[in-house]
Amino acid sequence: MFILVSDDLHSEEPEEFQHSGECEMVWAKIKVQGCKDLYICSLYRPPGNTDPQYLETLQNYMTRVPVHQEAHMWIGGDFNLPHIQWESNTVNQNAVHGVQSHQLVTLMNDFFLDQVVKEPTRITETQLKHLGFILHQQ
Repeated sequence: MFILVSDDLHSEEPEEFQHSGECEMVWAKIKVQGCKDLYICSLYRPPGNTDPQYLETLQNYMTRVPVHQEAHMWIGGDFNLPHIQWESNTVNQNAVHGVQSHQLVTLMNDFFLDQVVKEPTRITETQLKHLGFILHQQ
């Protein structure tokens, strides 16, 4: 996991955002002259991880962003929580990872974040089978 930043920008991994590996995430602080600081997080939640601590750890790090200085925050990655309806910020009733999906929606609301990518960026064969489609190879 990594975050690429242009050499034209000053970036660093702030010491308070370095962690012991309880979840797969990395943070960068980018200073742009004349703008507020930008904190970027890249996170990966493995599909089988059902531990609510994963998103609690993310929340803990999000609270370290100095909002009193009006810093900006971007969070990207793969949360593997496909049962969230982003248009309404709701979770499907029969969501496989309902607890984590609700946690993520709550985090988004609490930190005033907007979901940018609102549809899957890829669909696997397993997901298609769950949707009632079967792939036929030729």
